[in-house]
Amino acid sequence: MDDKEEHSLHKVNMLLPWERWNDLAPSKNLNFVRDRLVECYFWILGVFFELYYSRARVITTKVIALISILDDIYNVYSTLEESQQLTQAIQRCNSIGLRLSYS
Repeated sequence: MDDKEEHSLHKVNMLLPWERWNDLAPSKNLNFVRDRLVECYFWILGVFFELYYSRARVITTKVIALISILDDIYNVYSTLEESQQLTQAIQRCNSIGLRLSYS
């Protein structure tokens, strides 16, 4: 595979996370959230740079972008009480998930 083919594949793979992300439009609905999908993609491109890891790049990019939104909610928007409630809700989800995976 030559460089042009590889470049075009990376270009197509970079567009995949944007397909559904624009429907969600987190930066439009939550004005305090930073829209960092491209930045997240380039972070993951440093980890999964081989072409056959394209699916892992797309999934991990979305996960990191969602974590970034949670970080913005914690740091910018929520009060201390709301942050504690959100932490408790996440911990409940984690404990349910762990129980289900070991059942």
